[in-house]
Parts: sequence; C-alpha cells; structure tokens
Amino acid sequence: MLKKYFSGNRKFITAIIVVIIAIVLLGVIEPVVIKNKNSNWNEELKTRNVLIENSAKDLFKSKETALIQSFEKLKQKIHSLKKRSEYK
Repeated sequence: MLKKYFSGNRKFITAIIVVIIAIVLLGVIEPVVIKNKNSNWNEELKTRNVLIENSAKDLFKSKETALIQSFEKLKQKIHSLKKRSEYK
C-alpha cells in the first residue's frame, strides 16, 4: 500500500515536504539551543576549569610520587654502595 502511495511524483513531493519540515524545525529549535548554551556557559566554564585543575593536580601528584620513589631507591643504592666502600 505504501509503495503505491509513494510512487512517482508523490515520492518527490514527500521528500521535499520532509526537507521543508526539517528546515522549519531546525529554525525553531536552534535559537532555543543557542540560548541554553549561552546561559549555561558560565557554569560549564567553571566545571571545565575544575576538571582541568583536578586532572593537572592528579598528574602532578603521580609524577611527584614516581620521582619520590625513584629518589628513595637511589638513596638506598647509594647508601648500600657507601657501606660496601667502607668495608673494603
């Protein structure tokens, strides 16, 4: 039944109507979305800043921990080498 309805010129007209409806809907929806984005921009900016700050702190802490662990290992090795040289 639908094949008969959407055959020939009706298919073309239906496609044009769908495109026109989509354009009208986009014209109505777009200003609402833009207004919502603009009104929430300050909150979104604060949230993003906090996320970036926290991720930077986490990265710094992980690097700092790795450096401290490396320092402790080197310190122990130097201490053991120093003891060896004292015994010789």
